[in-house]
Amino acid sequence: MHLLLPSSLRSWSQFYLELAQLTRAGFNAIDAFKKAGLSNPSTEVKIIAALISTNLKLGKSIEQVMHRVSDQMPALDRALIISGFRSGRTEQSFDKLSIHYEQLAHFRGKLIQQLSYPVILAHLAIFTFPSSAYEIAMKFGLFAFLKLKLWPLFLLWVSLIGPFFLLAQKQDSQLRRLFEDLTDHLPVYGKAKKLASLSRFCLSLEGLSAAGFTPKESWPLAADASGDQEIQDCVKQILPRLNSGKSLSDSLPTPGPFPAEFVGQLNTAEISGQLQDTFKRLANYYAELANSKMQIVSEWLPRIIYMIVMISVAYNMIQGTLNSLEQINKIIQ
Repeated sequence: MHLLLPSSLRSWSQFYLELAQLTRAGFNAIDAFKKAGLSNPSTEVKIIAALISTNLKLGKSIEQVMHRVSDQMPALDRALIISGFRSGRTEQSFDKLSIHYEQLAHFRGKLIQQLSYPVILAHLAIFTFPSSAYEIAMKFGLFAFLKLKLWPLFLLWVSLIGPFFLLAQKQDSQLRRLFEDLTDHLPVYGKAKKLASLSRFCLSLEGLSAAGFTPKESWPLAADASGDQEIQDCVKQILPRLNSGKSLSDSLPTPGPFPAEFVGQLNTAEISGQLQDTFKRLANYYAELANSKMQIVSEWLPRIIYMIVMISVAYNMIQGTLNSLEQINKIIQ
């Protein structure tokens, strides 16, 4: 499932919104998936919806069906759909997924829109500077001029398309993991990623808890849904502690991927028996923090690119002026 462009994200948001509406209208799961898939503009959605509908019609359980489409659907979708079926709250699960993808589409679309102007400026700067390239064009022709521009254009397009290509890789691929490790250390963006992962983790735990999953069942599923390797490794480490009878809050390592407020609220929730409400509250809390930091990224990334372009233009202008002065001095002498 390659969720790269806003149009793809909106197709999935529309799919889940229609599933929620059909479920409320009394359609069974087989007919709901079939109908929602047929009316969706995305071919990818049509194929996956038909596959789910067909397998449900064959009498397979929702867990078996989600395992069948594990390569095509993110772990978050699978966890919420399974929990929705098990708890009888499929409408709520579909609504959450619809909102999730619509928010992603909105942010990604806004980022692309804000990047368009500095990217256009970068192309103009590449073709305009250095001025010495025009001398080559006059002597050797247009092909020689374009050949000089291939390398900077290649670097520009790799920096633009590369992240999308890496994000399209499977979660367990080496390239994807390397990219995730690098971006985790970026200022603001790395923190926003961690907060978004925690939000997905808590969102999954909320649904799975409502469906009656035990922590030993729900935490590995939620860890996969988070998409964060550190959370996944941490959950694998605490499973033996849970099996030995320790509480969730006592099993979590410190330091670890879970902030102090998460551990503190988890401890209170275990005592009061309000795990589901706590996970819901934490999911919303981390989602708001992640969105605020992503907003900063979407505002500053275009500005940074613009400043790099302007500095490059200024450098080439100064360099060109110095070269011209040097040639004038040679002529005078």
